[in-house]
Amino acid sequence: MNNNIFGISIDSNDFFLFIKVHALQCIESFYQSYENLENEFYDYKGLNGNELKVATIEKIIKYFKENKVPKKIIVLDFSFINNVEKNQFSNFKTIISEIVKTQKKSLIFWECMPSIFFDIWENDFNFHMKFFSDCCEFKVKNMNDDTINNFDDNMDMIYSYIIPQGSDIKFDDLSYEYIADVYNATLNESKRNFIKSFCEGNESNKGSWTSSSVYLKKYINVKRMIESSHCNNFYLYLYELAHIIKNKYLCDRTSNRKNVKLCCVTLNGAFIGSILSSLLCIDLVTLDHLGPISHLYKADFEEMIIAKNEYILVTDVVCMGTESHVVKNVIEYLGGKYLGGVTLVRIETTDKDDHNTGVQLINLTHEDNFLDYSIETNFSCPKLIVENNNEF
Repeated sequence: MNNNIFGISIDSNDFFLFIKVHALQCIESFYQSYENLENEFYDYKGLNGNELKVATIEKIIKYFKENKVPKKIIVLDFSFINNVEKNQFSNFKTIISEIVKTQKKSLIFWECMPSIFFDIWENDFNFHMKFFSDCCEFKVKNMNDDTINNFDDNMDMIYSYIIPQGSDIKFDDLSYEYIADVYNATLNESKRNFIKSFCEGNESNKGSWTSSSVYLKKYINVKRMIESSHCNNFYLYLYELAHIIKNKYLCDRTSNRKNVKLCCVTLNGAFIGSILSSLLCIDLVTLDHLGPISHLYKADFEEMIIAKNEYILVTDVVCMGTESHVVKNVIEYLGGKYLGGVTLVRIETTDKDDHNTGVQLINLTHEDNFLDYSIETNFSCPKLIVENNNEF
């Protein structure tokens, strides 16, 4: 069975399956927005769509009805969900029934706003949970691990445990801090394994690289990553990257956000940028005649780059930073402002600020080189001189 539910969940090495409900909704809404291109009333809000929809809940129900999940604890992460469509008690009752009663798994509603609990359980969680008293135990806590019996609109985030009768899982074993640590560690390890699975040897052209005068023994095959994106966590990580971009560049620009644009110069960057553009609800500019490397195929970019607008470059992997420097120079020459870059993987080759400006999903350093990545030249390693003279 594919535990990689909908391509947006991660499972730990022990017994957790984490499902990011908001990520699932954003990605599902992204596909629906393309299906509703001719519907002028369809309102796609990307990351800002914080109301949990019936379709998302039904997709979760459908998955657990069709699949027996081997993990012992299912965590439904409600982060960034601020509201739930009305009259959803019956659907959540079905979720509990499928996961806890039928599959005998423990269920955690993670980082719920109290108002969501009011809406889901019709203001009386304890009363409605009596329907399951014969098969499970339940408890509601706050982030200080204090048990909550009475809900209050002024409370911080809360989370609830629903554990089947006779389970070896105990309430006291599941503190907020413990689950948060497992969650973060699992997500970080998942990202690293994801990137590692697309790292390939560069033997076909004897290690020479096309964009800079260096030799690479390995490279990250982003094209293969994109081609198989329907069955991996690619969209989940772009969702995570979109949140990083929002926090870095957009939170302080609520009034003039329309002047912020994503831009790209490669096909991989265009694909990644199109997803990020939809999630962030900002425009994407494609500089399709800039490059490759040191070539310009267009003399005038003024129609694409607008003076006083701010631009964020989207790339797949940043190694030597050549592409970033070229784009930055063109944008600034035409009167635009270069905010920085966003990339899946940044290879930290120097300490120069202009190379490391921006955000990334994974930062590869000399100290943390989990890909065993190397960059060489004839000067540093003469044995790497290749037989064929490649033109750089």
